[in-house]
Amino acid sequence: QRFLFKCVQEPVSGRRKTDKDRRSLAPVPIVRMWVKECYQDVMGGWSESDLDLSDIDPSCLICEAEISPPVDLPAGVLPQSLKTQGPSNHRSSWISDQHWDTRSVAGPSGTMQGYPEQVQHLIADAPGDTGRTRKLPHAQPDEELEGSGRSGKKARLEVGRNLFGALHVSGVKVVAPSGELGLWFLFTDLCVGTEGNYRLRFRVFDLSVIKPQMPPVPHFANCESEIFKVWAPKAFPGIPKPTELTEHFIKQGFKLNARKNERTARTPPPE
Repeated sequence: QRFLFKCVQEPVSGRRKTDKDRRSLAPVPIVRMWVKECYQDVMGGWSESDLDLSDIDPSCLICEAEISPPVDLPAGVLPQSLKTQGPSNHRSSWISDQHWDTRSVAGPSGTMQGYPEQVQHLIADAPGDTGRTRKLPHAQPDEELEGSGRSGKKARLEVGRNLFGALHVSGVKVVAPSGELGLWFLFTDLCVGTEGNYRLRFRVFDLSVIKPQMPPVPHFANCESEIFKVWAPKAFPGIPKPTELTEHFIKQGFKLNARKNERTARTPPPE
């Protein structure tokens, strides 16, 4: 079998997370996975066809999102995702010169809510590109009050944490706009704590292969997003117009982030 894993809907922009307000990246990042059945023909060559997804349990597939270090762009150059908001056409395999630490999970709490602790360990500690380190910026000063609540106690954010929300999502099987059944991962709750240009990386794990007392399982497919921009709250231009794919999933009953009181950006935000 062969797996094709691609970010089919790119995040375009985001509003920096603050102590009082958190808004998800928009459009909602959507990742799709294709499963190919490979076989050898009578001539000795290899062919492939799409595997019937009805035999796959999507709840066993968990996709993890992590964020890159800030991406430096030349002055006056917009991230590619802000120039064109059409279908994704970037490489689907993970090839990048960014430095990631795939041995750890950057998230809102360091845990995968809804999954057993032993499963969290087997995924979070999965072996990756050893020897690489990820350097993330510190949180903004006003975010050091995160979690203070009524008690008045200040709870400082974990050093280096920059991506917040639901970083682990289960797969769902939904008919694609073109009519065939698809396997999707919807990241409806992701926000960033520091302004700048970033990429997202997505890795998928199969929980069905996890057994008691076994070592951490590696991911079996991964991909990256295009570069997107995170704005300061006062400079945020508003969420982009809903995409056809977003509207398709809304019609299927999914709640994708679209604030009714948020103005819509009609044109790409200015640099």
